[in-house]
Amino acid sequence: MSDHLFKQIAFCFLLVIVILSSCKEEVVVVPEPFRPSNHHEAYQHQLEITGIAETALGKEWIQGSKDALTQPTIIETPFSEDFYQDDRSIRSVGYRLSALRGHKVTIDLTSELEKDETTLFVQVFRVISDSLQQFEHIASNSDTLNYIEFEPQQDDDYIIRFQTEILRGGRFNIKVKSLPALAFPVSGKDKAAIGSLFGVPRDAGRRKHHGIDIFARRHTPIIAPCDGYVKSTKDNELGGKVIWLNDTERQQTIYFAHLQDVYVEEDDQITKGDTIGTVGNSGNAKTTAPHLHFGIYKNGPIDPYHFVVKPRTRYKRDLAKNEFIGTVARTNSPTQLKVNDITRKGPKTPLPENQIVHIIGTSGAYYKVELPDNSIGYLTYTEIEKTERRVSRLKITDPKKLYTHPTDQSIVLNTLSQPSEMEILGTHGKYFYVSNDQESGWILSEG
Repeated sequence: MSDHLFKQIAFCFLLVIVILSSCKEEVVVVPEPFRPSNHHEAYQHQLEITGIAETALGKEWIQGSKDALTQPTIIETPFSEDFYQDDRSIRSVGYRLSALRGHKVTIDLTSELEKDETTLFVQVFRVISDSLQQFEHIASNSDTLNYIEFEPQQDDDYIIRFQTEILRGGRFNIKVKSLPALAFPVSGKDKAAIGSLFGVPRDAGRRKHHGIDIFARRHTPIIAPCDGYVKSTKDNELGGKVIWLNDTERQQTIYFAHLQDVYVEEDDQITKGDTIGTVGNSGNAKTTAPHLHFGIYKNGPIDPYHFVVKPRTRYKRDLAKNEFIGTVARTNSPTQLKVNDITRKGPKTPLPENQIVHIIGTSGAYYKVELPDNSIGYLTYTEIEKTERRVSRLKITDPKKLYTHPTDQSIVLNTLSQPSEMEILGTHGKYFYVSNDQESGWILSEG
């Protein structure tokens, strides 16, 4: 091969490499798109990408959502609360309750706001660990409906979190109820008809009772407590005439035993409320009064009691007046503030007589109040009064600064000249809350 030919071949080879190199596409790594699991998460993401999360308001909103989980109000169902959320406040509201497997918990939030005015965030979390502050997201409201319904898969504590968008407020009502997940299986009966509970010894302790016994007259209708399909209706020695029903929603099997009549067959599709048989005493119950043995199985027997027995559902009587929400009041005697707990078991903080409070909600006989130091708790309707009547008069003999809040770090509204006189309406720490015909505010009581 001549040098000239070699050079031509080499040149062509290099040219091909250059052409191929120039045609090679640049590799661009595209990040995975953000896919929020709920609209609260989506809203927080928008705060982050717009830079609002780094502002004072954004940081306060994000911290508020965390505080609602770590500092919730302890409640018991049924629970109803009217409350006011100031549009200048970024506080989130949290409620913590103990819920039982077999119950269906419903959360219904109503608002005076039009649906298009703002997005409201209602969420449910299961408490995994208090010490580690670990919470599992269970459910969220939709964009159009502020209602949540969930069934606990185990006896545990759950937290309901409510939050508005930044700088959005209004008056709201939240109702929380616990209901049985299934309908009561014997027509016309309730928990008063239950005569034997889950787990009691049978056959001299050789086995345990894996269900509840519901006593009723022979031929009383047995109704399907849920939608499902019939797995089997084969008689057995212990249960006599029985039905095995598959609960398709909960993936569990329901067992009906000692029946007098069976009205269904294997593979029948069943709708909640259908009559599937009647009460009897077949099987090993021939020597006992007619009753239904009712059991639930899912990876073993489950106590069915809470699945069918209705807990208390009547809300406590409204003695606190919701027209006082948003007003300033004071304690009428030395008392104790129920801190983040509306039950009788929680911690309490002593309050003096004439302590100024801001009423932000009502629940039954309780006012939900906020102190000037931003702490929140509950006082009964008998423990507070309006501030229309003065406690005493204060003569101003030296110039006094009038503050917006009971701290010398707050804004000075005015420097009161002397001689003058102010009405004392209440106190907080070493400050008086005072007023005259022109203005009101806080004055240091000492110095």
